[in-house]
Amino acid sequence: MKIVDKLNKNQIDFLEEIGIEIDDRNYEDKERFEILDVIEDYLITEGFINQDKITDKGQIAEDILDVLNEL
Repeated sequence: MKIVDKLNKNQIDFLEEIGIEIDDRNYEDKERFEILDVIEDYLITEGFINQDKITDKGQIAEDILDVLNEL
């Protein structure tokens, strides 16, 4: 499945910012799970202010998780 086709430019830019390069190719489930792990780690460590208010980048991470979990 091509992840790049499911994400918008803002989401792809965010992934690159956190060190995930998304290529225009099909990804295996194992690769997708590895990407999900990195995004989840980001969300947990950087995505909230005072553990209750999500940041803008945290919201982007959460939106990407939703998209990738639907694939």
